[in-house]
Amino acid sequence: MRDRDKPAAAILAQMLIARGFEIAATGGTALVPGRGGFDLAGRVNKVREGRPHVVDMIKNDEVA
Repeated sequence: MRDRDKPAAAILAQMLIARGFEIAATGGTALVPGRGGFDLAGRVNKVREGRPHVVDMIKNDEVA
């Protein structure tokens, strides 16, 4: 995600959290919501960063 897109992602995350969703994000993106006054359910590795990563979470039915 490009830096210019992160504020929009933070707004979307706030909307989803308000509707009961839990949000996980990769490192840089995870920093943006923290500055917006709300917490993420967790940080997830990008596939190239090693395991466990988002594909593992999908295979384990941890995310939808």
